[in-house]
Amino acid sequence: MKKLTYALVIFTSILFLGLTFSYNPLMANPTDEFDEEKEVYLNILTVNKEAYKMTKALVGNRHNVEYLFNNEKEVSEFKINDNVIDNILNMDLFIYNGLGYEPWISEVVDSAKNSSVGIINMSRGIRTITKDLSAQYQENPYYLLGFNEYKIALYNIKTALQERDIKNRSYYEDNYNNLVKELDEFLSKSKEEINSYKDYSIVTNTDKFDYLFRDLGIQAIKIKDNKEEISKDEVDKVIFIYDKDNENIDYLKNKMKNEYIYVGLSSEEDTDILTKNVTDIIEAIKIKNNNNG
Repeated sequence: MKKLTYALVIFTSILFLGLTFSYNPLMANPTDEFDEEKEVYLNILTVNKEAYKMTKALVGNRHNVEYLFNNEKEVSEFKINDNVIDNILNMDLFIYNGLGYEPWISEVVDSAKNSSVGIINMSRGIRTITKDLSAQYQENPYYLLGFNEYKIALYNIKTALQERDIKNRSYYEDNYNNLVKELDEFLSKSKEEINSYKDYSIVTNTDKFDYLFRDLGIQAIKIKDNKEEISKDEVDKVIFIYDKDNENIDYLKNKMKNEYIYVGLSSEEDTDILTKNVTDIIEAIKIKNNNNG
């Protein structure tokens, strides 16, 4: 009996020592290492074209990127349905603007709680400009027309990509840094050129470009879409910046003098909205200054 007990003690000791030497708490988990190194292919859906272009600029051809709507009107008039929700839930990432731009988004977020899709609000971390709408101050959702806000939204997309595609996180970081550098250089040169001109004033009838005006250092005079509220002094101003998507702009043009320069900007361009809008503003300022010279 003593021999049997002694043999069991020795066997147990050997087994314990073997387990001790085979286990290293500092050793990387093979599963975790595999997850970080594996190739992934993401299906990404954005709400509109601009978010689509931002995402494509970061991912290149590595992943599939699609968008739901062509313009703001389609977004605001859309009625959520099961087919669209099912399509979103089958994606890896769904990217939306936030700040009330999509009035139906809460239903999508609620439906996605038990799914694997990543819901990304691009406006996270953005300090918004408020606007007066029907005597109630609301957040201005056109932050993608501002350089700083655009970069924050780009950062949110980049971070979401890095979390889902760990192996290529440096790739997204490099693309993000290059895009930010290009935007900073463009803004710096644009502000320098704008500041070189003095003989101009700008009026507008929309809140849509508040972020852009702020970044450019432009003090725009706002008028309302009401011809009775346009005074003679306002009519005599130099440049009128209006929203291209505003269907009621023709009557304002008819009230203005011929020398008035009209600049139609948009929040939805096939080319980059930031550089396109800024280029159009600078061109109008140059024309007016050359005419006065």
